[in-house]
Amino acid sequence: MKVTVLMVVYNGEKYLVECVNSIINQTFSDFELLIIDDGSTYNSLGIIQDFKDRRVRVVRNKHDYIGSLNLGLKESRGEYIARMDVDDIMERYRLLVEGLKAKTGIRWMNQSFITNWGSMNLVNAILLLCEVALTEEDNTHFHLISGADFPAATNSEIIATCSSEKDNYIEFFPMPTPRWKEGGMNRLLYFHPLDILNSRNSMDRERYIRFLQVQQTLGIKRKLLDITYFGGSTWWSLSRTCVEYLIRNKCENNIYASMQDTYIPDEMFFQTLLLNSPMKEFLRNDNRRYIVWSVKNGHIPANLDMEDYDAIQKSRCLFVRKTDKICSWKLINRIARQRKMLDSQSFGELN
Repeated sequence: MKVTVLMVVYNGEKYLVECVNSIINQTFSDFELLIIDDGSTYNSLGIIQDFKDRRVRVVRNKHDYIGSLNLGLKESRGEYIARMDVDDIMERYRLLVEGLKAKTGIRWMNQSFITNWGSMNLVNAILLLCEVALTEEDNTHFHLISGADFPAATNSEIIATCSSEKDNYIEFFPMPTPRWKEGGMNRLLYFHPLDILNSRNSMDRERYIRFLQVQQTLGIKRKLLDITYFGGSTWWSLSRTCVEYLIRNKCENNIYASMQDTYIPDEMFFQTLLLNSPMKEFLRNDNRRYIVWSVKNGHIPANLDMEDYDAIQKSRCLFVRKTDKICSWKLINRIARQRKMLDSQSFGELN
């Protein structure tokens, strides 16, 4: 068990039901709710016992708040403890966030943006992450990855590949492009309010489709900037100089504003800004990711498996995507063993 949610309750009938419901409905489920009944004189205990959830555990104590809190600490079974007051409501993702924070290697987390698929808020989240990462002066290069990515190269190979401010790896191509439907210009010409509508939700998707149909029927189109737009993969590896330029000049030429309510702007914003700037001279048109753009294992881009191992080894990729726990675990373990072996050899050569 990962987490104990510890709550001391003394006559909290007014808030108890709503509070407990907010805890047991968390997206993260590997927890116990340990309630110390601090000598309540009303019906708090009866309300608690009405919850038929195996994760809810009650321990009774005499009325002594500090004593009850210490008792809770002794009785807790989780690796980590999250404190809760009976008159509070637990946000639905709190335990997931607390669980992630407890993992080693995670330096910073934030919940400022709801990132619906294809929305501008993903760009906003990436920019915020860049701003935070830039505060650490030792960071010379920045690799944008997701939970579906896995490093294919060794640490020493990644460092050697990204050793100067001219080492900027990002996929790009001018728009319109034959790679995307309608050249990709439909992403820009119509309004796509995906920060508001979640297209992965059936009801919101229906509203979104109707909204697009209305625009097309009435001939409503946005006026685009007099620049060349570029597209490409979201995932990149950029130098500090390049990322600093992104942050300083994100609103340059109204490019940021023009990307509001576009479709999948994370695949256009960074390329369009950088390719319309002095930074274009330092960009390499290769994001050093191994991605298979076909349906495999029920997903596009493909969820990779062991069939991809040889091709990955022959590639010059730094990272592979997409991976998942079901079909990719053998591949991930194989790559991890290979990386460990090669890193050990490199360390031995240095010594």
